[in-house]
Amino acid sequence: MVGSSSVRDKSNHIPALHIPQLFYFYAFATALGWPALLLSGVGPTAGPIGLSKEVYRRMFGTPTRVMMTIGWTILIMVCIQLFTIHHPFILSDNRHYTFYIWKRVLFRHRFIPFLMSPLYLACWWAWWIRVGSVQSMLQTLLLPLALIPTLLPSPLLEPRYFLVPYVFLRLQVPPYEETKEERNGTEGTLEPDTLLNEISSNPSEGENTVRRPKRASSGKIAQMHRRGIDWSEYLPWIELVWYTAINGITMYVFLYKDRTVDTIHGEEVIRFMW
Repeated sequence: MVGSSSVRDKSNHIPALHIPQLFYFYAFATALGWPALLLSGVGPTAGPIGLSKEVYRRMFGTPTRVMMTIGWTILIMVCIQLFTIHHPFILSDNRHYTFYIWKRVLFRHRFIPFLMSPLYLACWWAWWIRVGSVQSMLQTLLLPLALIPTLLPSPLLEPRYFLVPYVFLRLQVPPYEETKEERNGTEGTLEPDTLLNEISSNPSEGENTVRRPKRASSGKIAQMHRRGIDWSEYLPWIELVWYTAINGITMYVFLYKDRTVDTIHGEEVIRFMW
């Protein structure tokens, strides 16, 4: 490993400036983590509708934001034009998802990579809003800054490079809480219908006595304020089903969709993998 970060085949793993890796990562995170992205959040940005409205507001809410969106989109296009790397492996190895994504989606037409630029920006905004709703700006910036020395030197597009950063990104996603009252804690708050003291007659003393007002649990207050579905109850199961489906399909193709190719050593069986 002296003088290189690769333990073998160093000629095909030479570090190179590959800025579009950042765009690919946020697109990958959105495709893999859409349940957590859409069915979480705090306050008015909670849930898919709240997130969509906030992304639109950040990108097109004012003339200034529109100009900034145009500027960022142009910058992304320039990075795609100047720093896209067509690695030999991704062009020739058809055992991986990335071969088909690269050939049949991203570079099906020469303009498609540039048309994807606003989508990359929207994906970034979505994660920034979702993660930043419960963190400081410094905390939210830590992962993007850590991605720069990790992903940018890699010339090869591989999902495995994105998995660890995705796990850290997913861990920052807050649970679904539609109101600020839920987030800040409401235990001990009086229920609206018990703000007036309950008055009852005391037959033995012949006078009115004041009962202590009942206090609502935080769960009841949350249920009272929540306007829609409590996605926090369903999100773990939705994610479990989604990830299981991805792995199940991949395992099925690996086990039952093998192919035979001719090599210098004769026929060889190859199998599809990540």
